[in-house]
Amino acid sequence: MRKAFVDLDGTLINSKARHISVLQKVLDLFSLEKFSVEKFVQYKSNGFSTKNYLSNELQIDDALSEKIFLQWVKLVESEEEINKDIWYEDALSFLTYLKENRYWIVAVSARKNKEGLLRFIERSQVSDLLDEIIVVSPMNAKADKEKYVIEHLGKINIVVGDTENDQIDDTRIRCFLLNRGFRSKEYWEERNIRSFDSLSKVILEIEKKSKYQDEKI
Repeated sequence: MRKAFVDLDGTLINSKARHISVLQKVLDLFSLEKFSVEKFVQYKSNGFSTKNYLSNELQIDDALSEKIFLQWVKLVESEEEINKDIWYEDALSFLTYLKENRYWIVAVSARKNKEGLLRFIERSQVSDLLDEIIVVSPMNAKADKEKYVIEHLGKINIVVGDTENDQIDDTRIRCFLLNRGFRSKEYWEERNIRSFDSLSKVILEIEKKSKYQDEKI
């Protein structure tokens, strides 16, 4: 069986607006309206955390940064905020391509609000294309994602994601990493890792080697 393990945030779903708007709301709650968060996602795309942004970029003291961060974590996956997410324009065509090429599609996400995510997916056009939805803890995302993938490999396997949490170094897996989500092209280049700016380009890369793969699955 062919299996495709596909990340959600930053890969299929554009959740940048949610992350930005929630941080601005929390800063407002702490009467810190003067701070702009327009560069928040750009800063994170270079491998830094929300805490790094608050302390280093906005120059907020560590104690207050911690309080702001905890409030941000509390609100960022609320139902109201999740509904601000949008599917990337190429998400539907990419999943359709995988389905037409006989891939079993597993959506893998690191979320706390699993039920909210499932409701968001159920309301979408992609719902019928996903064979499985796996939700892991954000606190142990990389290890949990990798563990699930390794334990559920097919004969041909691909992993598609946008952060180091989606990167799996295993010769049985072809890993495709995007630079349009929560990690930038520069971030991947610094690590000598090839990245892609769209899922359509990932399809082209899959096609390059598909003729060499065993079709008798």
